[in-house]
Amino acid sequence: MNRNELLALVSRSKPASSDERRTIYEPVNGDFDARRLDTFEFKEPVPIGNHFHEQSDELFFIVSGSIRTLALADIDSNESVILENLGPYTRIRVPRRVAHAMIPEPGTVMVCLATEPFNEAKQDLNPCKLL
Repeated sequence: MNRNELLALVSRSKPASSDERRTIYEPVNGDFDARRLDTFEFKEPVPIGNHFHEQSDELFFIVSGSIRTLALADIDSNESVILENLGPYTRIRVPRRVAHAMIPEPGTVMVCLATEPFNEAKQDLNPCKLL
């Protein structure tokens, strides 16, 4: 993956629908097959991640708050990017073999979808120090 392809993994979601009652965001609409859903509420601004997956893709969606720093690196091409100050409604798609790490601001709420369920006995976490 080249630098532009890595940058394209991060996008800001626009409302799919909005009226006086509510606004609907659809960070996933048929383009990601999820088998796991995690919700994070971050308490302090420390690096998380610093790994990549061989068997699973992930999709992160910032619900509220912000990510101070995001690092993505393609394991095969050694290309990498660092992005800063990602706010609400940002979608971050992380294909397998793309290392990822982030520093969230305290109070940030983020959802993560993954293509594979978590398996305690066979964790697909491969260390890769980015932040």
